[in-house]
Amino acid sequence: MHMTTRSQPLPSVRRRGVVTRMALLIVSCLVVVSLAAGDALAGQLPVSLGAANSFAALAGQTVTSTGLTTLNGDLGVSPGSSLTGFPPGKVNGTIHATDAAASRAQADLTAAYNDAAGRQPPQACPRTSAAGRSRQGSTRPERHPRSG
Repeated sequence: MHMTTRSQPLPSVRRRGVVTRMALLIVSCLVVVSLAAGDALAGQLPVSLGAANSFAALAGQTVTSTGLTTLNGDLGVSPGSSLTGFPPGKVNGTIHATDAAASRAQADLTAAYNDAAGRQPPQACPRTSAAGRSRQGSTRPERHPRSG
């Protein structure tokens, strides 16, 4: 009996090779896209509110409700102490009027404001071409409606 040998791989082996290469290409593209998106979306850390985070309303002198207000969180005032309209306004949290919690929340809120005010605006990320080269964004002149 004479056996012949094939020089070409079987069609199923060839298909598996193509599928494997396609899968590798897709995974590689996903990795590149996710890395590029991560760089583009990278930004500043969020501003920490500290003890003020649990407050729905926090004021320095007075808080006034003129209707059926519902606050989902704490209500605080410090160094003032005037809370008007609670009840009938409803607070789903704790009311802090000139106490240590309201004072601490005020201090943390001031620090958060100063942090946010002192930050630089986010910078635009450069766009890149498919080859990985940086390219400048195009700008178009603004169109204004004709007056007349």
